[in-house]
Amino acid sequence: MPTIQRLELPTPFPVGPVNAYLLEGDPLTLVDTGPREAATLPVLRAELERRGVTFRDLERLVITHPHIDHFGLAAAIVTDSTDARAERSSGPAVEVLAHPDAVPWLSDGLSVGVARHRFYLDVLREAGMPDPDPVARAYLAADQYGAPVRVDRVLTHGEGVRLGGTDWQVIHTPGHAGAHLCLYDPESRALVAGDHLLPTISSNPVVEPALDGRLRHRSLVGYVRSLRLVAELEVATVYPGHGAPFEGHRELIEQRLAATWQRAEDIAALLADGRPSIYEVVQQLFPNVSGFEAFLGVSEIIGHLELLEAQGRVAAERDGHVMRYRRL
Repeated sequence: MPTIQRLELPTPFPVGPVNAYLLEGDPLTLVDTGPREAATLPVLRAELERRGVTFRDLERLVITHPHIDHFGLAAAIVTDSTDARAERSSGPAVEVLAHPDAVPWLSDGLSVGVARHRFYLDVLREAGMPDPDPVARAYLAADQYGAPVRVDRVLTHGEGVRLGGTDWQVIHTPGHAGAHLCLYDPESRALVAGDHLLPTISSNPVVEPALDGRLRHRSLVGYVRSLRLVAELEVATVYPGHGAPFEGHRELIEQRLAATWQRAEDIAALLADGRPSIYEVVQQLFPNVSGFEAFLGVSEIIGHLELLEAQGRVAAERDGHVMRYRRL
């Protein structure tokens, strides 16, 4: 049975606190870190020290997905661990583990950041947003809360990994992020879920560049598929990235899927008498959003339109540099 310690950490983001998890046992493992922010670092140190642990004691660090509130302090932990091993001449530093698709996001922050800015400008222009640069910059401003970190070992779907005295199964759950993974212990039926399944808020499947040459991942299409995959698991307790651990994952998944399809129907109804752009749909559904929230609104509408496209219910048509959608 794994011993899982929840460490609740402050963030500067609207989502509020983020969870890291200490998996006690051999090898001593931390899952996620919180952002690189002045208020977060001392809380993480204090939460670990309450349990008799320092950064230098950690042997493995798992990153569930490459969003800044989940990996921002990883580089600081690696530096502390590396310095300690050098002083003692005793073994390697903490080993960082993540999904293979997370590697470029984690290890090459500057060039990835430049590419992401260009990508999001293109996405927002295509959505029909009249002045996309401030919105793209508002979304990317969160990058200041992290630093690049090497990945020592990649974790692929279905493989086993020893963490905290337990053999965990890696579950790749693209959606909220293309490189998102969960950890599942079939014996205790524990699921360390990152942001895949949250108890009080829905996970926003964020539009992001693909790594295989396509314009972007179909984030919400992938998220629906990943929810159904996790619904098949026998889970007693979910340990989420935000909020308290909870039970009843299948019921929550059904609620999330129902809300997703209802939103898709709402968007389909808006296409009944015209060919709106994505941003025009955002303005109808979320009339007061701006900055970071405007980006999330665009991301949400893109995802639902892709769901409707996959069902053959809507089609995209280019109007200059703007994509417009009509019902079929």
